[in-house]
Amino acid sequence: ELLDALWNDPGMKQNWKDRGDIQVQDALAFYMAEIRRVCGVDEPFVPTNKDILRSRVRTSGVVQANFRMGEAKFEMYDVGGQRNERRKWIHSFEGVTSVIFVAAVSEYNQILYEDNTVNRQDEAVELFKQQLESEWFVNVPFILFLNKRDLFREKLTYIPFKMDTDLVKRNVDYDGPECNPNVEYKIDGSDPKFEEVYDATCEYLKDLYQSQADIQHIREKRKKGIYTYFTNSTDTENVQKIMSACTDIILQINLHAGGWLTP
Repeated sequence: ELLDALWNDPGMKQNWKDRGDIQVQDALAFYMAEIRRVCGVDEPFVPTNKDILRSRVRTSGVVQANFRMGEAKFEMYDVGGQRNERRKWIHSFEGVTSVIFVAAVSEYNQILYEDNTVNRQDEAVELFKQQLESEWFVNVPFILFLNKRDLFREKLTYIPFKMDTDLVKRNVDYDGPECNPNVEYKIDGSDPKFEEVYDATCEYLKDLYQSQADIQHIREKRKKGIYTYFTNSTDTENVQKIMSACTDIILQINLHAGGWLTP
């Protein structure tokens, strides 16, 4: 009850909205809203699928997973994206057939755990560029998942997407519509003004990542494309549709590479 009261305190709610410069998991809001159930106040706690989907285990090193989608078998290697993890895997992927790069679009106002002077979005874009120019991935297609679109939609209503002040600079070349912090928006798809902002910022982010492949020295040597999707990893139906599309892309690319299909 004390945790429930603390979470519902107006000051705590405001601090949660302003959490860009502290390191805390986004799923905390979900668990705190369910704190009585999670703590087993009324009945013993049994994790639901939603509980499990929102739990997170930080990836360390390289983790291999084998799975099947339809008739296709996949061997996937999950790697840690934090700075101190990259040296463990950055030269370990000779022979891969595709790269899935996941970046959280909701982190446009957050800072790195390793360096509180660096914006997470800037770091993700720079890492994406480095992988595009890697000698191991010149002939490898990239599937770009711009993830956490649900949190991004929510955050757009109260955290400015663009900032250009002496203290904070982000997305300074964005010239599209923005949310007015004094206006209450509906994010359920029924508010045209909000959807205009959401669509414009998504297009900006998509172009921001894809434009890294247009840098001259990268464009001159890369031979494969980038396939971009906005995702919400807790929406299993959305992920299923996207992974099915990615499966088709990967299979077609490999059939072309093996000479079974012609361009």
